[in-house]
Amino acid sequence: IAAVRGAIDDSPDVPYMSGTCILPRDQYRLFYCVNKQDGAPAHCIDLKTASPAQLAGLSAACEPASFGLNGENVLDNSYRLARKMDTSQFATTIDIHRSGLLRIVETELVKNASVFSSSFIVPELYKLNVYETGGFFKAHRDTPHATNMVGSLVLVLPTVHQGGQLALRHNDQEWQYDSAAALSPIQGVEPKIGYVAFYSDVEHEVLPVTSGFRITLTYNLYLESVPADPFVDRSFSASKEDRVQSAVAQLMADISTTLPKGGYLGFGLAFKYPVEDGCDIGLFRNRLKGPDALIMRVCEKLNLDASVCAVYRDDDCA
Repeated sequence: IAAVRGAIDDSPDVPYMSGTCILPRDQYRLFYCVNKQDGAPAHCIDLKTASPAQLAGLSAACEPASFGLNGENVLDNSYRLARKMDTSQFATTIDIHRSGLLRIVETELVKNASVFSSSFIVPELYKLNVYETGGFFKAHRDTPHATNMVGSLVLVLPTVHQGGQLALRHNDQEWQYDSAAALSPIQGVEPKIGYVAFYSDVEHEVLPVTSGFRITLTYNLYLESVPADPFVDRSFSASKEDRVQSAVAQLMADISTTLPKGGYLGFGLAFKYPVEDGCDIGLFRNRLKGPDALIMRVCEKLNLDASVCAVYRDDDCA
């Protein structure tokens, strides 16, 4: 078992990805209405060259941003100080399909190759957020909007700001994405957007913005499936997978020593998954992430009878 654990952990999966992306020059426009009423005046700003006054106007058209807590939307400026706009009020020319960004995110975040060839990410534009100077959002986890929601994609638009780093935490580790540094304008270099994609159970925090406007678009990422194409090979991290497969195969060869009295061999999940009352837990084999997906894939390749199960302790039923 230690050999299997070592094969999985020798190059641990980071539960997020980040970077920058240069878009075609016509994809930086943002259209928005100043309120939700029919016939409300519409505005258009070019995010490559937007002035502080234009960004202040956009912020003024937004509402105070709430957050989910125990199934309710809560407004508390001591926990989150930001503004938001619903998709009914704005539109953007940014195309995450044409830019290739969605394909990159799908490749990095979806690694369940046993179903990956028949799985794909469907993005849903969810919100526009504005963090003015002093804005922040304390540590939290996103509320899943469906059982097949695998994560979130946050685009940081090319507006000048300082601070506002996104801190991500998982399994006692922390990473930071500094959009201000990544998007710092350089003479003669095309403007670009920043992006961060992460699993839905990763804790994250927006650190205080010290100057300017930090403007983001958030997409919910859902995992959908279609019939597999047997002629398409979309496997990734083959060398790591081979090491894990070898370790599991050796473990099963010695199973009489590992489980001298018989029983079941179980692997605890590395990530959390949203489960609704009455949900068929078996369906989650197609929604596993990172090392969880890797173990399932290896078991299937070895023709093992693998399934996703809930494990209860006696005190859970007391």
